[in-house]
Amino acid sequence: MPNTPDQDVLEAAFMEWRAANYPGMADGDAYEYFASTQILKEYSPSTSDVAKGVVKKAKDGGIDSFYVVLNENEILDIDSPVVSGQASAVNAIAQGPRLDVFVIQSKWSPSWKSDPITRARDSLTQLLPRTADEKSLEAVYETTLLERTRIYRSVYTHLLAKSPVVHVHFLYATKGAEDILKSSHDQANKAGLLKGAVEPLLPTGGTVDVELLGATAMCELLRYTPATKVPLQFSHDLVRAASSFVGLVKISDYLKFIHRENSVELRAGLFDSNVRDFAGETGTVNGAIKETVTSDAATSFWWLNNGVTILADEAEDVPPHAINLTRPLIVNGLQTTNVIHLASADKAIPAARLEQSILVRVITAADSATRDMVIAGTNRQTNITSIQLKATELIHVEIEEYLATRGWFYERRKNQYRNAGKPADRIISINELAQAMIAISLGRPADARARPSTLINRPEIYAQIFPDDAQRPAYAAALDLLEAVDAFVKSKPAQKILDDSTNARFYVATGYVMKKLRLKKIESIKYFNNHARIKPSSTDPVMYKVLQALVDAYNEEVKANPNQTRDQVFKGSALTPRFLAEVYKS
Repeated sequence: MPNTPDQDVLEAAFMEWRAANYPGMADGDAYEYFASTQILKEYSPSTSDVAKGVVKKAKDGGIDSFYVVLNENEILDIDSPVVSGQASAVNAIAQGPRLDVFVIQSKWSPSWKSDPITRARDSLTQLLPRTADEKSLEAVYETTLLERTRIYRSVYTHLLAKSPVVHVHFLYATKGAEDILKSSHDQANKAGLLKGAVEPLLPTGGTVDVELLGATAMCELLRYTPATKVPLQFSHDLVRAASSFVGLVKISDYLKFIHRENSVELRAGLFDSNVRDFAGETGTVNGAIKETVTSDAATSFWWLNNGVTILADEAEDVPPHAINLTRPLIVNGLQTTNVIHLASADKAIPAARLEQSILVRVITAADSATRDMVIAGTNRQTNITSIQLKATELIHVEIEEYLATRGWFYERRKNQYRNAGKPADRIISINELAQAMIAISLGRPADARARPSTLINRPEIYAQIFPDDAQRPAYAAALDLLEAVDAFVKSKPAQKILDDSTNARFYVATGYVMKKLRLKKIESIKYFNNHARIKPSSTDPVMYKVLQALVDAYNEEVKANPNQTRDQVFKGSALTPRFLAEVYKS
């Protein structure tokens, strides 16, 4: 049967995307990344966000990708503060938080099969309950799927007291023609059974929808572009000078600016370049902001608050009192913005206060140097450890410049290279580079696997990973090494030894460095001095020895602590010394 016009469009668009982003990947595998990217487009996912949610093929339970989005704003990761139960992060969430769970099945096929729906139904009924016994499920499901569903179980558990509302979206994306899909009664029946099985697992108000996406629906997603221009209405004449604006914005209009269209949730990507995590409503400073914004005192709000600073790629002046901002980012004023948002959600802002104003500064700067200066300058008054502020430091600018000469694109700002059309498989975030360095230069594979964000925000660890006098080629060497390790652990010979690339990669990288440098102590790595001595190859016999050492150490640890889950073993503190002891013997 010849293609429909929509199938031709989808095939052409996908092939162009695959060639630009994952040229070495098979069509079926690349389509999983492509479909997830299109489906999550509204939430501005980074290449890393998408990649982390893609499930490995073996024991995938009929699920190709799995994502959890909090309040239509943040795609959660396993070490996100609210997922790990960090008190300040949990306390900062308003009552009735929204959790959107995206369960995606992607097939680069013109046909439709109902079996994946049945398999996904059975998997979700086992994986979504917060009481799921992960230890017993290890034999059935692979590591990535267990970890991704654990994100949901964890955040749901931590937010229980806030009465979360959960929406599960199952999407089955193919390149099939829609008329074939619509005529399939079996598909509709299986979809209804999935919905009926999952809905009872959700609290009151939760929903389950099943959407089968053919070529026409995928083309509609392709054509959809989230709004990058956001209007900001000022209440009086504003000061205009050298592509910058300063003025007063009514709090009611500021809420329209920070909220998604037709929603009371924060706009996605609004704080991507902000340098501080929201500290909650109860701290000294934020408590004072809340008291001010919820007060019906006659004193104008902007007299009592420092206001906010917004960076934008472009600002379209709409006289007399408005501007349209392209890709706005709040780089100072995160605390104020979140307190106002939460107070509004609680309907705690008096009507008179909503008509008062907040001071807003807008600076247009598309070049990274100006952005860095603004971010650093507007946050210099506070003791900040966030990696986002560190990203403006000279060392990261130089790392970015050097890595570009080696074919790597170092994103100091989310999606800066994705938006520039660089290959997705060559884009690396600060967190991903830090993960590689934690394993390779510090010899801490468990920490690289489990808690990279926490670690790099500790000043003493950050100083070891990104010292001012570090040789920039060391970072490219670390990425090249991890790339070789990834190719090895995903190879068929390696998978016969251990079919768990997600848990193996950082351990193999650490062990490989130790073997190639002939070291007995991780303190002796001195990676910045020795990186040039390591010539990684995915076919190096040393990698097989290291992987076997990992298997032996893992088996010893499980024998000693049989009640631990696989995740607990690989992320725990006991496996690394056992592993290194086995590496020394091999």
